[in-house]
Amino acid sequence: MKTSLPLFSLFFLLLLWCCSDNGEENEPEPQAPKITIVSPDDGAQFQKGDIISFKIEASDSDGEILQVDLFFNGNSVHYWESEPYTVEWDSNDDLNIGENIIKATVEDNQGKSASVSITISITEPAYVINGILKSAETNTFLENIEILFGDLSTTTDAEGKFSFETNEAGLGTLSSDVNDDYIPVQYSREFEGDETYDISLMAYPKVSGINAKGSDFIKGVSLFDAGPWMGQDLYPEAFEQTFDRLEDMNANTVTVFDPVFVTVVGEDSVAMSTSANTQYDWDMLSQSQYQTLSDEASERNLNMMYWFGVWPQEEEQLDGKSFNEIVFSGQQLSDDFWEDWFSEYSRILKEYAQTAESKGVEWISLGHGLSYATAPDAFSSETLYESHWNELMNEVRSVYSGKIAYFGVARPFTAINYEGSSEWQYFEDDSYTDSFVALFDAFGIVVSSVTEITNPSVSQIKDAMNGILNHFSGFSKPLIVWVWAPSVDGAANTYGHLEPVLDVSVAANNWNVDFYEQADLYHGILQAVNESSVNIQGVISHGYMYYDRFTKYEPRDMNTAFEKSASVRGKPAEEIIRYWFNEF
Repeated sequence: MKTSLPLFSLFFLLLLWCCSDNGEENEPEPQAPKITIVSPDDGAQFQKGDIISFKIEASDSDGEILQVDLFFNGNSVHYWESEPYTVEWDSNDDLNIGENIIKATVEDNQGKSASVSITISITEPAYVINGILKSAETNTFLENIEILFGDLSTTTDAEGKFSFETNEAGLGTLSSDVNDDYIPVQYSREFEGDETYDISLMAYPKVSGINAKGSDFIKGVSLFDAGPWMGQDLYPEAFEQTFDRLEDMNANTVTVFDPVFVTVVGEDSVAMSTSANTQYDWDMLSQSQYQTLSDEASERNLNMMYWFGVWPQEEEQLDGKSFNEIVFSGQQLSDDFWEDWFSEYSRILKEYAQTAESKGVEWISLGHGLSYATAPDAFSSETLYESHWNELMNEVRSVYSGKIAYFGVARPFTAINYEGSSEWQYFEDDSYTDSFVALFDAFGIVVSSVTEITNPSVSQIKDAMNGILNHFSGFSKPLIVWVWAPSVDGAANTYGHLEPVLDVSVAANNWNVDFYEQADLYHGILQAVNESSVNIQGVISHGYMYYDRFTKYEPRDMNTAFEKSASVRGKPAEEIIRYWFNEF
């Protein structure tokens, strides 16, 4: 007998199925987790070096938290897989000076997430400058004088004292116009947080009885402190920035130095190359870059001077002797040697002279380091000496209509150099013949060691410089004074230059910074130039561009490189030069 489900039962089951929800539809939608940054507060400020306590709270009402992540400025820096979500963070790490976006995210086991963001600021630690302003002449305090430091200003008290406290780290400049009796002062250096700096500012009195110079008087700077191999590293931005600054310095001339390298040498032969085309791994300027720089200078009403010496550098030695061993032997050199030397030097000078002519460059200068070639005793006859120099100058002047100067040594006493060796008393012009002098429009003297007096006063420097200039009384051609004065203690007594930005001059570590000996030197030298009866064509400050930062040639210590270099940029001596260039 068959049985069947009653009709009512079937209807009831169908109704139950139709009215019931699907099983999945009965489950509630998973909720996203919640997250809060408890500390630090939004907008909080911290000093660089502070330890910042991060505390994050995260919860999930219907799931499990898998991970909490912490981001600084979009970069993941930390994560947690379990509570507590806390960390002590050194603000030196991964956080920028200024505003930083802090973000925390949370993810749960159901694929849900949430995030929250705040901002915090990191500032440099404060530092303190305690300063004093005095007269460089009388050493008396200067009171009630406004001192500027960036956007800050203050006034000196009755003892010339002033102070600043700020967290604006990096390069800073203290400056003051002082008053009408004094040359403005400035003092630049790198400042760092959590430090106290004791700085003396010396104000130099203005000078009466200044003799104005003609429009053709050279008020110049040279761009390299004997480091032209940094040319590509500085080109073009550092050059352009320097040219812009020189407009405010009352300068009218920029010199660019590019050495001619000896590549092969023997007792009877020598070969040379332009610095940009040698086998050496230097980054010299090319001739096309010289042309561009000449245009940049001209746009700022600055004249150019191309300067070329001759330097040996790991030259191939045909006879087992270096170039210096051969030319400074004190012996006559062979006619074949001189034939090659003048042929090579003439070829290279003529190339650059053509560039100079095309760009309207007013000056080309030769010399510095060529004393072996300006002494007739090194030649088999004075006739050969004069004929070689005549031929060289005729070749250059055949393509160049500007002026040509020769720079020689003017060392008034035996002095040590910055490496500790002796440099003998020597005036190179004593060996010039009249016919040699007649070839040039002006002669330059490199002024480095000025006086044997230790820590000389401005007056003593002026007197010593007058002695150097008096040596040239009656000299038939104008003089150009080229000042090489690193800002170190002993610069007035020491010959040569430091090159502290590169490892080539580790001797820089043996010298102490002294901005004011450099300033004293310039003030004394320029006073002597002002008073001298010698025909002086101009003054050039050596190594001006060292203040800029480098990329390829990163120095051992940029502070040291700047502070000890011959550059006057940002130092007290720059205001001295600015004053004199304006008065001249």
